Amino acid sequence: MDYTRSNERSGCTNCTCEFHMRNHQNHRWIFNVLDAMGKVPAGILSGNNLWIGSWSACRRISVIKNRQQQKWSGQYCLASFQPYSSADPFKNIASSPIKNSNVHCSSSNIWPSNETNDENDRCFTLIPLLNYGICTPDSCTNYDVKKIFELVYKSAESAIGRQIVCNVDIICRNNLPHFQLSHDSSSLIVLFFVLFVLVLMLFGTLYDYLVYQTELKNDEDEMYNKKQNWFLKVLLAFSIYTNGRNILRTEKRSNQIHCLHGTRVLSMFWIILGHSYYYIISSLTVDNLLPAMIAFPQKIFNLIIVQAPLAVDSFFYLSGMLTSYLFMRKFEAEAAKGRSIYSLDMWSLFYIHRYIRLTPIYLMIMVLDVTLFTHFSDGPFWRPIEANYCRKSWWTNLIYMNNFLLQDVEVCMGWTWYMANDMQFHIFSPVLLILLYRNQLVGIIIALSLITVSSLAHLFIILANNYPPAPILTAKLQLVQDLSTYWPDVYVKPYIRCNPYIIGILVGYAVYKCTLRPTFPRWKVVAGWMLSTVLGLLAVFGLYNYARTGDISDPARIIYALFGRNAYALSLAWITFACATGYGGAVNNILGWRAWIPLSRITFCAYLIHPILLQIYYLSRPHAFHFTTVYQMLYQFAIAVAMAYFTGLFLSLAFEVPVSNLETLLIDKIMEKIKAHRRRKPPRVKVQFGVVNNDDVDEMVLKEAVIESCTADAVLNKKQPTRS
Repeated sequence: MDYTRSNERSGCTNCTCEFHMRNHQNHRWIFNVLDAMGKVPAGILSGNNLWIGSWSACRRISVIKNRQQQKWSGQYCLASFQPYSSADPFKNIASSPIKNSNVHCSSSNIWPSNETNDENDRCFTLIPLLNYGICTPDSCTNYDVKKIFELVYKSAESAIGRQIVCNVDIICRNNLPHFQLSHDSSSLIVLFFVLFVLVLMLFGTLYDYLVYQTELKNDEDEMYNKKQNWFLKVLLAFSIYTNGRNILRTEKRSNQIHCLHGTRVLSMFWIILGHSYYYIISSLTVDNLLPAMIAFPQKIFNLIIVQAPLAVDSFFYLSGMLTSYLFMRKFEAEAAKGRSIYSLDMWSLFYIHRYIRLTPIYLMIMVLDVTLFTHFSDGPFWRPIEANYCRKSWWTNLIYMNNFLLQDVEVCMGWTWYMANDMQFHIFSPVLLILLYRNQLVGIIIALSLITVSSLAHLFIILANNYPPAPILTAKLQLVQDLSTYWPDVYVKPYIRCNPYIIGILVGYAVYKCTLRPTFPRWKVVAGWMLSTVLGLLAVFGLYNYARTGDISDPARIIYALFGRNAYALSLAWITFACATGYGGAVNNILGWRAWIPLSRITFCAYLIHPILLQIYYLSRPHAFHFTTVYQMLYQFAIAVAMAYFTGLFLSLAFEVPVSNLETLLIDKIMEKIKAHRRRKPPRVKVQFGVVNNDDVDEMVLKEAVIESCTADAVLNKKQPTRS
């Protein structure tokens, strides 16, 4: 095959080696290259498309190619062959029951016909027809390797008279300088910045532990902190000693909503469990992928994993509940002091703090992901996913509109759609909060109306596009194609996902109104727990027959689309309300366990980093993964949880908490100036290392309500007003 080549690509054809050497052992590299090539594996009739060869054997090759002692080294390339849509592997292999292996072998099912139609003009991109590893000289480019493969498969297609391959993607990696960290300027800049932060943490910790703590113990008039200059306060903001103690402390004060700690952490565990499966499937590194995907939803308890997306609704619910509960207290305090709840400075801080609270650590993890993390590993499957997907759309994440903008172009850090939704809910929440406070009946009617409209919109989109009632895996794998459009149309849209947040606002308002422990008849409490249990089980296991067969009746689709997610949110609503009002019993004891408290504080960082850690692990494997039992994945899940929270702790100590401390110092200055301008005595605020010590809620009404409503762990660490 002839193809146009540039001069810089000519090196691929100029790497022949001289055979004039007398010692034939010098030609062993030929066998090494053949040994590193991909070969036919077992299980191809069940969908094993991983003919990856040996990445390590290829990369060890180093050959002298001429008398000038010039060398070429082995370069491993993975070629992914994409079939035409008419040869959809999901349709031709996975549409029939897994036990009917004869269907898998039918050639009429596998190869598309020569008829011209739309399917023969489109590539099927969800899963490759074949992944083939080849070892080439490092002077060959992706373009060269692609043309070699095109020559081979087009010749084969001509011989059999059928078109099979729509496109072939090539990913090559070698030891040339442009793949090394030392030649990546952006990664080096990020590395130096991280080292600079580590230096601040080191010196901040030393000064804090050796100097500041000693002086603070002898500070009887509590003036020592105020004598610190700005540089020392900034340094103290990075202290591992103080920040670590604040993160890891486990004391529980009376009258706290203790169950929120466990609810938050267990929801995060559920998300990591679901992502442990999702990312290994999406990495396409499993040699029995299709049979495993067909068999997995056949077992009812696997619905716990399949329905893991419900766990995100827990965070929406918690965010709405805490925002409502704290701001109702804030409104009451403002009214008692004769102030307006429409204060410009209060609502300015409400939005500004939210952005500052979330964005720095979010941006830092994004930058790490597209720079340093691309050099963390290597292997036959290794590819820097986010470095490719964040080139054009990174800015949409920073304005929290990535669930609307550039969805059809690329999705940067796809799991952060949740943050965009939560920010959008936060922006519009004051409308509902003020309505509830001003007129309880009107606020409740508006909230219920919004829930109804959202549910009907969800149902309409589901029926109009013939979407599944929920984004779950079923035995009919061709339904996975529907999820590619379900994602941007339904899954990430705030007008579909807002119901748990609104329910949370209503529950937060109800908890606020119950300043005294309400007295319920025993039968009502029992009925509440029974109803909560039934709703939760229906939300998780209600689609079992659909998952098992891939078929669902229209009434069942309508019922679940309308009530499925709402049922889960209502189940969670009763649990938190009962625990907050003294009717939690053993459930409150479990969810309020002290060990959840420090984990709860680093859950945000764990959420941001855990998908990256999973991708690094799965894409670093030297060989294909093989699904066996659920216990195999539970082991992977346990490791993922440990690594997510360990890494989350480091990120929290290095970036999240220091930025929060610096923001607190800045807000203190601003608030002092504002209150001095109003000729009012500024609140007495004791700041230690940039961490505010404000146990008395009424001392810092304005700042407390704004800041604490913006983070799900804030209310968990604050002393609530004593209930009589």
